[in-house]
Amino acid sequence: MANVARLMAMELPKDAKIARDAKVLMQEMVSEFICFITSEANDVSIAMGRKALTPDDILAAFENLESCYRSNDHNIIVARQAIAMASDASKVYKKTKIKWDAPVAL
Repeated sequence: MANVARLMAMELPKDAKIARDAKVLMQEMVSEFICFITSEANDVSIAMGRKALTPDDILAAFENLESCYRSNDHNIIVARQAIAMASDASKVYKKTKIKWDAPVAL
């Protein structure tokens, strides 16, 4: 748990404190995530006819996980947010009504 607490502390201001419950919860979440990625990597390894996990299997598991959560709708929303954050686009965005189901031209 010390490693997780140290990583958490690195992302916070020096004077911030982290509750023990928060550290324990983060440790449990990290452990679950590692188990999940390992399981996915094992599936990749078995599909390739191997018994040993390789770094490529783990990277493939991450890529599979990433592609599961990526969708066109998400990409459109992210693109619109990026456009809205730009100074010129922000002025236009505030003055116009955007249909959220319309395609975005970048």
